[in-house]
Amino acid sequence: MGTQSKPRVYEEAQRLIESIGGKMSWHPGGGPGGVWELNLYGKTAQVAARDDRINDLDRLYVPQVDNPRTWHDYGSPGELVDDAFWRLVGLFPQ
Repeated sequence: MGTQSKPRVYEEAQRLIESIGGKMSWHPGGGPGGVWELNLYGKTAQVAARDDRINDLDRLYVPQVDNPRTWHDYGSPGELVDDAFWRLVGLFPQ
């Protein structure tokens, strides 16, 4: 699974994790889409991005509709929700 330049969809999430010393990288493959790998203080979290399904990174953003059903229902690059920091930290194993 190779690393290539990240899609621009999660720029604010990437800025947030980098602001606290972490990294976020995109690994395409495994069918349509790929996996976002997040690294923070020696811990790793992976978030699959497949088709147009909502994932945990999408939930860091303010939805543009009342009942989001796909990632299209979130802004791109979008605005982070007020508790995005805690949601991000919650993606990592304890």
